[in-house]
Amino acid sequence: DFGHLDRPAGALAVIGVPPAGSSISMDVAAKGVTEKLLRRLAASRSEWSDEDLTAALAGAIADVAAGDGGIRPNVAIALVVGGRLVAAAAPGAHIGVCTHSAGGGDDPQSVVVCSPGVDEETATICRSLGEDDAETLTVSLAVGAGFSNFTASAPHLLHGRPRAASITHLRWMRQEGASGPLGVACARLALQSGVASELASASSGSSGGPPAAKRQKTEEVTKIRVRQILLRHAAGAKPAMDPVRNKKVTRALEEAEEQMLGLLVELAASDSGFPGVCKGRSECQSSLKGGQLSGDMGWLDRSTADKKGENKALKLQLPGNVLKGAFELGVGELGDILTSEHGVHLVQRTA
Repeated sequence: DFGHLDRPAGALAVIGVPPAGSSISMDVAAKGVTEKLLRRLAASRSEWSDEDLTAALAGAIADVAAGDGGIRPNVAIALVVGGRLVAAAAPGAHIGVCTHSAGGGDDPQSVVVCSPGVDEETATICRSLGEDDAETLTVSLAVGAGFSNFTASAPHLLHGRPRAASITHLRWMRQEGASGPLGVACARLALQSGVASELASASSGSSGGPPAAKRQKTEEVTKIRVRQILLRHAAGAKPAMDPVRNKKVTRALEEAEEQMLGLLVELAASDSGFPGVCKGRSECQSSLKGGQLSGDMGWLDRSTADKKGENKALKLQLPGNVLKGAFELGVGELGDILTSEHGVHLVQRTA
C-alpha cells in the first residue's frame, strides 16, 4: 500500500550493461532495484522528507549491490513524489535536471548534474517543482561511457517529445566519443494549473478556506485527421520494402530514427511544408497523394479503429501506439518520433 505517499507519484529509470565482475543480468538488476525501492517506500507510513526519499533510492541500489558482491548496478533512477523530484545515479550513470520558466524559450534557467565522483558509491539529487505553475523541469537519465550534454535534449522535451529527446541525447554522446552500449531516458515534469498552490497549502498544513475548485473536464476528442511520414527499417521479422519506390529497405532501426530526427528538426525549425518533405522522404503509400494531401491518413475515429490501430476504410495502418499519440496532439502540432513494426513514424494532426 502506497497511499501514504504524496500524489502524483511515479518513477523513471534506465539500466545499463552490468559492470565487470557482476553476476546478475540487466533484467535481474532492473527487477531488483524496483523491488528494493518499493519495499523501502512501503516500510514507513510517516511523512517522507527529502533526505528520506534520497536515502531510499540510494539504499535500493545498495541492496542490489549487497547481493552481487558489492558491485553496484549501472543504473540511474528518478522518483516523483508530489511536487518533488529525487534521483540517484550509480557509477557509470549520469542525471541532468534543467529548470525552465514560461516565456524563457528553450534555454534552461539552470542545470544540475548528478554523477558519482571517483570515490562516491551513489550520487543523489533533490529538486522541487517550485511554487510557480509555469516552472518546468526536464530530466535526462543516461548510462554508458562518456559525459552527457543535458541541455541538448531539453528543447524536444519542452515540446512533449521524449523519444526525440532521447535520440538527440544518444547522438550527442556518440559524437563526443562515447563507446559501448548506451542508454537514455527523458521526461518533462510540470504541475497542472493550480496544483502548485494546492501542494504548498498541503505542505504547510493549512486547512482553512474553501476547498480547491474542481478542474473542469475537457471534452474527449473522438475523431481527428492526421498525416504522417514513415521511414521503414529492417529490424522486423519480415523483409522490409519501400512500396513507394518499390525497393528493399536495409537501414537499421537506429539509422531510421536518426534520419527521422533530422526531418523533425527541419520541420520544427523552419516553414518547410510537411507535404513536401513527406513527398520526398516518406515510405508510406499515403505520400503518393497529391499536393497538400501528401501523407494524409484521413479521418481517424476511436470507435472504428481496431486493436492494432488499422483504419479499415483507408486500408492503411496506423499502429496503436501511433494512433494514441496522434489523439494527444493539438491541431497543427507535430508529434514525437514513434516506432512500430512498420517503421519509424512522425505524425502531424491537421484537424
